[in-house]
Amino acid sequence: MEINIANTLNISRFAGAAFRCDTCGTHNVVTREITVGADASAHIAGFAVQHLGGSGRVLVAAGRRSFDALGSKAVRFLTEAGFTVDTLVVTGRDTALTEITAALKDDTRLVISAGGGAVADYVKLAAHKAGLPVVIMMPTPSSDNYLAPYSYIEREGFWERAEVAPPIAVIADLDVIGAAPTSHHAAAYGLIMSKIIAVFDSYFSNLMRGTPHCERIADLIYASVGSCVEANAGFVRHERKSVGLITENVIRMSLLKQMAPGQIMTQGGAETHFAVFAERYMTENKRGCRMFGEHAFLGAQIVSGLYKLMLKDAGADIFPPPDILARAERFSEVTGLQEHRVLARYAGVPDGELYAVTAYKYREYRAELYQRILRSEKIIAEAVRTFRHIYSDAGYWCRKYLTDGDYRTILALAADTHPEYTLLMHMRNAGYLEQYLP
Repeated sequence: MEINIANTLNISRFAGAAFRCDTCGTHNVVTREITVGADASAHIAGFAVQHLGGSGRVLVAAGRRSFDALGSKAVRFLTEAGFTVDTLVVTGRDTALTEITAALKDDTRLVISAGGGAVADYVKLAAHKAGLPVVIMMPTPSSDNYLAPYSYIEREGFWERAEVAPPIAVIADLDVIGAAPTSHHAAAYGLIMSKIIAVFDSYFSNLMRGTPHCERIADLIYASVGSCVEANAGFVRHERKSVGLITENVIRMSLLKQMAPGQIMTQGGAETHFAVFAERYMTENKRGCRMFGEHAFLGAQIVSGLYKLMLKDAGADIFPPPDILARAERFSEVTGLQEHRVLARYAGVPDGELYAVTAYKYREYRAELYQRILRSEKIIAEAVRTFRHIYSDAGYWCRKYLTDGDYRTILALAADTHPEYTLLMHMRNAGYLEQYLP
């Protein structure tokens, strides 16, 4: 089905669709079934019958809490429909891929992930290697990677991306999701609102380096953000329909990763890399860790303020390349990796000619970028007020434990390792990052 990208916010119309785009041609969605609603778990049996022809072996995998809340429902519905069902309760990230791979039988025909984002990533990878289709059953809306055509796998404390076949279906049971802890709903809201920075960084990188950026995809992100802003009062009152709205918007963000897999706005900008290192930093220092969306939302708040300060300064320019060896030494100290392995993770350090071109473009577009970040910061500020009502910690779990020095380290690591040229990386290269840190 081919439809106009500007004509829909209806999540069901995304299933198996091809979206026309004047800039990019067509954006395709591989996932062909999207079911969102009360007691939606019951649809898993019908989908399995449709896909497998009424019989076969199915694996249902989830973490312990998700299995009790959602996986057990899938097992019951599938067993009643006559399927042979194997189950797996994943015990941890370190062993997840091995456990899932071992649970697959020679005659397994379908794999169902009923766990959170991390479990879903490992399920997708294991199933992809085995050539098996995946169905996602969402226990919470706190991840936008459920339907992505890649999985994030932890290696040496860093998340590395592995390409996989996207799931063929997603089921979001609002009875289950509505009963999830409020922190998960807040994380989903924060995750959606943080995409404002991803869109900004995507536009900036396109101006500076010509990286892919589609305004039609950006419009869909803005539409999702706008729908959440319009529903702020409902979130404050914890209305049931707000859970459905958040869930549909997270699914939409996840589908955009299929539609535009190589663009910063779908993969994540500086806010995402801040969240990655905040999560790692807090875990290693045994300071606890909340939802990824909370970290991303906090990162969006901090980064938007830094961007405004940088862009407001008409005299800002690019200086000679930073001392990469010195930065690698600090990187090595924080991560525990040897320096030669750290250097392999560095990105975006241009040569002299590219520096000159980037400096010229930055001066040319600075005023326009400044107006963009002002609009973005206004939306984020409004979202902060709503977020405080959804979840009393207001996404500031990090602030309880991290110092300004910790923030400087986290931001520097995020700037050093992003694969594309974000404004945060520009601040690093220009020598302004440390100057503008709060």
